[in-house]
Amino acid sequence: LVIRPQSKKMKAQQEMQNSLARGMKVVLNSGIHGQINKINDDDTLEVEIAPNVAIKVQKACVNENLSQKIDSEKK
Repeated sequence: LVIRPQSKKMKAQQEMQNSLARGMKVVLNSGIHGQINKINDDDTLEVEIAPNVAIKVQKACVNENLSQKIDSEKK
């Protein structure tokens, strides 16, 4: 019974990570906020965390998509 909610959450996280696109605002597992500049073929992203400062991270490091949250709050 405990496994089902956890697998649902993992599936939702995987779907969110697969739907990432350039320009989205995200929060990484480390708490860093940024905007996706580029999505690479090797499951990595370039995230701009400050003007002219970008870091390369794994897609799996993205914890939350703020763009979806902002859009749902506007409705």
